[in-house]
Amino acid sequence: MKALHRSSLMLVIALAASAPVAAQTFLSTGFEDPITLGDLNGQDGWMVTPSEASATVQNTRVRTGLQALDIVDAASFGRAQKNISNDVVLPQLWGSMAMYVDDAWRLDIEADRYEAQARIEGDNGFGTFGIEFGFVLAPAGGYGNVPGGASAFYLEIGTESASLGSAYMVVDYASVANAWHVYDMRYDNMTNQVSLFVDGILQVQVGVTDDILSVSGVQLQNQRWGTSPQNNASLYFDDVSVYEAVPEPASMLALVAGIGALVLRKRR
Repeated sequence: MKALHRSSLMLVIALAASAPVAAQTFLSTGFEDPITLGDLNGQDGWMVTPSEASATVQNTRVRTGLQALDIVDAASFGRAQKNISNDVVLPQLWGSMAMYVDDAWRLDIEADRYEAQARIEGDNGFGTFGIEFGFVLAPAGGYGNVPGGASAFYLEIGTESASLGSAYMVVDYASVANAWHVYDMRYDNMTNQVSLFVDGILQVQVGVTDDILSVSGVQLQNQRWGTSPQNNASLYFDDVSVYEAVPEPASMLALVAGIGALVLRKRR
């Protein structure tokens, strides 16, 4: 009987340790199979806009696997978009992307603003609700809380009709360029807090007033605002995912401890 209690406890711990990271995955891609090298438009539900922009699956610059996405702006932006599930999101919504910023991306920082972003769209009961997170290079006059000529990780939240909040973390451009960085966005549906992590470190956090009730799509964008000539600079994306989170590990451990206590109590 003693051995049975011990084995039962070990089984509970093993099951908790092997619990999945995501309760529901809306999107998870490294732009690998079934996606093939070349134009992303029309592959696996992806759409590229505008028509003169390019989003090319390539194998010369990747973070993991054998392929990644290269988006080149056209006129003012290049966008890869995919519609995804429209299910209720609880308790936490996570979005993640790896991005590589090339030095050539900045043609004339004194005249233009450049943004590399992922946008997760959904419905909060009042209209389309968007969470944008990524990287911005500010023009001479500055942008938001970003001083002119500087760069920042940023997080913006809003609906079709109103901005619900924004936050920025100014960084040194030289330390960001020419390297892969991982951006993670977490929306907590209980506290209505949106947090941005870069390479696992919390950068900014913004509170919102309305719940996000559903997820309908994701966009990856290479965007330029200003008057300088089109720069045709590449911006690389890899390991993109949007998913509903399960309870944090601490909560799982507490659950295991509680079940373990019951097992030990039965022994007595």
